[in-house]
Amino acid sequence: MDKSKEYILMCEKAVEIQAIYKQRGLGENDFINRDKADPTREGFCIIIWLPRQDQLQGMIEAKDIAYLFDKFFEYYTLHWGIRSDCWWETSSMEQLWLAFVMSEKYNKVWTGKDWIKVK
Repeated sequence: MDKSKEYILMCEKAVEIQAIYKQRGLGENDFINRDKADPTREGFCIIIWLPRQDQLQGMIEAKDIAYLFDKFFEYYTLHWGIRSDCWWETSSMEQLWLAFVMSEKYNKVWTGKDWIKVK
C-alpha cells in the first residue's frame, strides 16, 4: 500500500475521491492519513482517505474484468508507454490507478501539485 507523500498529496487533491469517503464513511480495511493539521480547528487533523488498488478498480464501471483490463491497458500505453505524453513518473500501482480513475471519471490529469481538467 502506497503511503508516500506523493500519493497522499494526490489523494488529498482528488476532491471527488475524498467525497466518496466522506459519503460512505471509514471502512474496516481503509487506509487513512492523519498527518496534516486542520488550520480551521486547533488540535484537529485532516483525514485523507488513501484508496487501495482494489478500491480504485471498483470505481471504474466495467462489464467484466477483461473490459477493465483493456481500458486500463489502453490508458497506460497512451500515457506511460513508448509514446508517453506524461511527464511525471508513477512510483506505485495506486498512483497509476488513481490517475486512471481521475482521467476516466473526471477528465482530470495530475500536474505534480493538483488535478486539472483536460479540455
